[in-house]
Amino acid sequence: MRSIDSLAGASGSLGPACFSGSTSEAGLRRRMVKRVEPSTPVFSAEVRANTLMSRRPEAYVLPRFAMVDSGGVGGGSGAWEQEILAVPHNAIRQEVMSLYTILGALQRQWFTLSMGDIATFAEWWSVFELFLAQFFEVEDQVLFPWLTESAPTSRPLHRYFKQVRYTKEKMLGMYYDVGQTFELFNTRAPSEVLGKLYQALIAFLPALLSYLETQEAVLPPIIREHCEVVDRLLVNRAMANFWLRAAAPRDGIVMLTRWMSDESLLQRWLVDNLSPRARSSYRKWRKRFEERHVATLPGALPPSSTPPRPS
Repeated sequence: MRSIDSLAGASGSLGPACFSGSTSEAGLRRRMVKRVEPSTPVFSAEVRANTLMSRRPEAYVLPRFAMVDSGGVGGGSGAWEQEILAVPHNAIRQEVMSLYTILGALQRQWFTLSMGDIATFAEWWSVFELFLAQFFEVEDQVLFPWLTESAPTSRPLHRYFKQVRYTKEKMLGMYYDVGQTFELFNTRAPSEVLGKLYQALIAFLPALLSYLETQEAVLPPIIREHCEVVDRLLVNRAMANFWLRAAAPRDGIVMLTRWMSDESLLQRWLVDNLSPRARSSYRKWRKRFEERHVATLPGALPPSSTPPRPS
């Protein structure tokens, strides 16, 4: 097993994953919808006239969730052991908030959606889908090996791995189902697929949030008991290095940090985890990401604030 001292420079495989069925980014493709006239309606006039075929789904019930305390980042009020989970978890929550906003817009605009809207949504999802795949790899290659090495005799940790195996595999099955449903737009009538996509996302997102919340309830006490404060910096740097060496590294770093609305929090993370050259490029990376991803669906996503200037 790789020692904690080597985590800061780690990339690639860090030993066996704790879960079978790796979510390797190499297996992902951009979720492209076949080229058609963007103005082509999802529901033809004939389908719209058929109540059963074009029925609008019921509006979802938004689950209650919020960003978790970032612990030691930027002098947060929480304990340091929370930060290791808070950074990637809050990054995911930021995207989930946007995704629920998009789903609300889809539900409201159901009968006026065009294939251009679907293609744009597929592009948006492909960015988030890749980030999630990378997060699951970070778990298997950085976080879980570090925990199993640091707390080899921890019964709560072993119990967590045993109990979460089924729920994670079930959640990953829902994750794969969303991507595969996007692909159906290439082979089936879009009016048949849109409802399936909506329901797939409505099922997946609560499962994803529940998975994060379980980690946040179980793992910090184990980290506090068996790990050292210095591990916070090393593990955070290992995670940052993973994203820097993965596919679409600039987007990954921006997604990892975009939730940090407090500039001092962001500045500390950038200084701790990026080289001076990368820090000087961060503003440009974020501006490009905002233009390509955050503003992809201007009618559905809230406007983004100007990113803080890194030091």
